[in-house]
Amino acid sequence: MRRQGPRVLAMAAVAGTALAAGAPAALAQGPDTTPPVLNAATLPALAPPSWLAPGQTGPVANGNNGWYTTTAGTPAHPSVMITLSATDDVAVAKFQYSTNNGASYTDVPVATPGPSATAQVEDVTEGATTFRYRAVDTSGNVSQDGAAATVNGGLNQPAAAGATAIRLASTSGRAAGDRLTIDTGANQETAIIASIVTPAPASPNPNVTLTAPLAKAHAAAATVTANPPYRTVAVSLDTRAPSATLPASVVNFHVGHSVTLNPTRTDPTPGSGQTAALDTWTDGVWTYPLPLDVSKLSLGKHTWALHVGDNAGLGTKITWTLMVTTSFTDIDALLGRSGLAAGDVTTLRAALSAAKASDTAGDKVAAIDGLQAFIGQVNALVPAGDARNLLVTDAQDVIRQERGLPGPDETGIGAVSEPMAGAPRHNQQVPTAPSHNANATFKVLVFANNPGDYRHESIEDAAVLIQQLGKQYGFDVDIWDKARPDISTPDTPFSSAANLTQYKVLIGDSSVGNNTLVTAFTMKNGTVVNEQAAFQAYMEAGGGYMALHAADDSLHNWQWYKDAMGGLFQGHPTNAGGFGSNCSTCYWAELITEDGSHPATQGLPARFPVADELYHFDRKPRPFVHPLLLLNEATYATAMGVNSSGNLEGGDHPIVWCRNFDGGRWFVNVLGHNHTLFTSTPWFQKMVIDGLLWAAGKTEGNCVTYTDVKTQISQLQTAGGLTSTAAGAASAAVDAGYAKYATLTQTGYSGALGDIASIQAIADDPASGDAAARLKLRTSAQQLKDWMLVLLGSKSATVGAGGTVPATLALSLGGTPSFGTFLPGIDKPYDASTTANVISTGGDAALSVADPSSVATGHLVNGSFSLPQSVQAKALSPLGAGGDFAPVGGASAPTRLLTYSAPASNDTVALTFRQAIGATDALRTGTYSKTLTFTLSTTTP
Repeated sequence: MRRQGPRVLAMAAVAGTALAAGAPAALAQGPDTTPPVLNAATLPALAPPSWLAPGQTGPVANGNNGWYTTTAGTPAHPSVMITLSATDDVAVAKFQYSTNNGASYTDVPVATPGPSATAQVEDVTEGATTFRYRAVDTSGNVSQDGAAATVNGGLNQPAAAGATAIRLASTSGRAAGDRLTIDTGANQETAIIASIVTPAPASPNPNVTLTAPLAKAHAAAATVTANPPYRTVAVSLDTRAPSATLPASVVNFHVGHSVTLNPTRTDPTPGSGQTAALDTWTDGVWTYPLPLDVSKLSLGKHTWALHVGDNAGLGTKITWTLMVTTSFTDIDALLGRSGLAAGDVTTLRAALSAAKASDTAGDKVAAIDGLQAFIGQVNALVPAGDARNLLVTDAQDVIRQERGLPGPDETGIGAVSEPMAGAPRHNQQVPTAPSHNANATFKVLVFANNPGDYRHESIEDAAVLIQQLGKQYGFDVDIWDKARPDISTPDTPFSSAANLTQYKVLIGDSSVGNNTLVTAFTMKNGTVVNEQAAFQAYMEAGGGYMALHAADDSLHNWQWYKDAMGGLFQGHPTNAGGFGSNCSTCYWAELITEDGSHPATQGLPARFPVADELYHFDRKPRPFVHPLLLLNEATYATAMGVNSSGNLEGGDHPIVWCRNFDGGRWFVNVLGHNHTLFTSTPWFQKMVIDGLLWAAGKTEGNCVTYTDVKTQISQLQTAGGLTSTAAGAASAAVDAGYAKYATLTQTGYSGALGDIASIQAIADDPASGDAAARLKLRTSAQQLKDWMLVLLGSKSATVGAGGTVPATLALSLGGTPSFGTFLPGIDKPYDASTTANVISTGGDAALSVADPSSVATGHLVNGSFSLPQSVQAKALSPLGAGGDFAPVGGASAPTRLLTYSAPASNDTVALTFRQAIGATDALRTGTYSKTLTFTLSTTTP
């Protein structure tokens, strides 16, 4: 709004003359004191929206994590254009920006000053840069539209009207020029900071001076907000890819056989940083990105490649071609890592040391003899296998060196770098509002955590996937997510167990937080409900629950949920280099399919890789759960950049499991921090749908646990179904079976079968209790047996009764058809007919006709004469598909009359032949005929 000064009527007097009447005098305007209004700067949108937490907005950079990876111009250089804009009551003259926190500003002139103006600033600085910017009008007024911040504590002391200095409770972040808004309501006024008093005075002395006296008095603790006289925009620009270098132990690309290589990963400074080891390849074969244990390689030339990526999504693949060598020192180091008995190591080291001493003395012959003796001792002391082969081979190579013989060809050793994409971008996905799927047979509920708790970036990806699966598999999806009210149910569905029964499965979508479900939730209508009680009652009534990732880091303060889940999040290894967009704590690990009989794991390889954040738990899950997938900790515990200290399970590390607990079906998939699992990983997507369908009771899978069977025995005894003697014996057998199973050995699994047989015998004994209780126990025991057989490697087999249908093709023809008498000089078609019977057990078959004769093929003949027009045929039947008349072809090109797409039995075929006679056709007295061949054939038995 334009603000004018006092208006004065201007008058001009001329001596000796009368005043002249004319146009009204102009109004003179006072000085312009209104500052420009500065808008938020905008940055270029160069890519699809990347993930942002609900309610947040930000620039759509073309790199990961808000980083731009843009070059422009000639020659190409880093470049991000910042667009500034402002309005003014008179005219915006220029913009100014600072990259040194306001110590100095650079002018950005406006080509034509006016009430509305824009200008652009090109950022060409690598790294993260914060720009301060402001607008200045033609009168020199500076914009005062910085982002408002509340001063913690407000006024520390009362401020009197007329005061030119005040004391704020905090001067953190404040600077000269800040506009303060003091108090609220009718007592609100604005003041400008002239200076911050330094050094900071003791209370109650003022710590801020003002440019003008206060007009009003204000009480202590009055609210104060501050607006700096500038706005800020942060620009993150990184166009330089990361790299890696080998340690100093590698000299001229030669590496000793005892060395372990852990390259130094770097990102040019300034840059986005967080250089992660994404992949490695050894001799062209992908491997888990662990430091390279060179002793695992043979002597000679090898390639090792490392793929590194930075926080911006830039990447590089560095391939080293190395020459693996050995020496006395390497062999000594390998002995120390051999795992041999200490006495044997001492003996072998003594022999090696003697050979080395001869070498040091220059006696090559004695050194070779000593190495030969060392080899003999290795063969005598070290069992056959990798350790013996390694020591013998290395000693033989040192003998080659002692003899001065040439080594392997060293052509091509060195390093080659090539650009390679970094971590995949995490594009924004937003679930749609719930809609009914046609022919939906059931409904599920996806719920997230509360605003304010840590929100996993894959929550939306999981919800979108489940919506897509709902359309594909015919179920509806509701979402309860208070952070996204636009697509959420209007209020908690956990109002009662009865309300939850509309859902076949409840899905905790990374619902981290101890207050995700509470015992006293106030609904919008004021009703207070117990969400935990509703959930528990729903599950006890036979409900289904699928926990995704951080649903395992939820409700730690609720013992029932802890017991049901089997193990809750306690920590996870860190990744110093980061791994990718919204997955900085992810890294590669090997998954082991422990039980591939469940629908969720059927078809999965025995071992395969995953990149994800890997939880470790507050207690060992195995006693309480039925593990489906495990982690091989050896594939990530020492990975490059990974710190696993205190975050491992000691080698027994379930990560996906299921169980039947307290009446409900529980499917727990602790994987899922990495968004790409939900968006582009088929095996994981299959596991989600198959786990969901099992939890919904739509498919069957063995999720028995020893713990749950023991609980069942206790419940059956309490209900009077089992005698105390039978229950005690069965419980003891369960304990004994679990102890053997928990050894995680084939011997243990096999031994557990004997204890399970004891449980079955108890269930089969009428003296153990009533029939219904014994049947439940018998069923559970059979499930335990089936589980142990799966772990022993048994395969399911089915037996059925049936018979065999042989491949059959049968064709029979009726009588010989006759056209009758052909009349010369008359245009006329003549028809003849007969029948055929077809039997075919094939899936596809065809009936065709051909003239096998090489004389006037396809034409009727009379001696040496033939009819000028060919004979035609067609066929019709109830089961075959036929066509119109077609000329009869020769043996190499038969005419197809009928086709069958299914087996046919006794199909009666009507065969019709047609012979056309023209008025000018020359006919010879006698009989015209031809013998035709009919063929029934199939290629689908």
